[in-house]
Amino acid sequence: MLPEIPLLALTATVQINERGMVQPIIVDVSPNKENIMFDFIHVPIEKEAATHLKWIAVKGKETPQTIVFCNTFNDISNILSYLLLVLNEKAFTEDSNDLMQQASRGGRDGSQAHCVTLFTNRQLSRCGKDVKSVVKAEGCQRQALYNHFTDLITPLSPGHLCCSNRRQQCVCDGEKCSGIIEVFIPVADEPEEELPGSI
Repeated sequence: MLPEIPLLALTATVQINERGMVQPIIVDVSPNKENIMFDFIHVPIEKEAATHLKWIAVKGKETPQTIVFCNTFNDISNILSYLLLVLNEKAFTEDSNDLMQQASRGGRDGSQAHCVTLFTNRQLSRCGKDVKSVVKAEGCQRQALYNHFTDLITPLSPGHLCCSNRRQQCVCDGEKCSGIIEVFIPVADEPEEELPGSI
């Protein structure tokens, strides 16, 4: 490279330890979107992961706009097959840098958004240390996530709008939380059929 020629580097999300520039002038805008609530839900049995999306069939046309991110084409196929199965005819009327990119698609219009990450032990074993530290954080998971990008993050108040851990501790209405928002939970009813190629 030519050291006398200035260079401009732009990116939407990059971790502090990945910047690798020598004495740069940094214009840093925090990626923190305070209108996104982060939820991290452990799925103990991997082949039951798709059942956490059954709420889509239950809510039907009342389902809010939802984006489902998958890591592989096989996962996409399995999720699509599952959703088509549970929706029936209604189906016819898709490392932390990736997590940040995916989460930032929510709440772009300023409305409250909810980013839910479902994970199994096997999936977590393949994740980088940064993702593991967020999922396993005992304190504020939002802070654990954003601290990979900037050190200017503090937990949101009220806690029910922040992350899984802060929602569980929220006492915004004295001794209880008055703003608990719905979270993704599997709908318990009849036993699920095992799908071909279940994830």
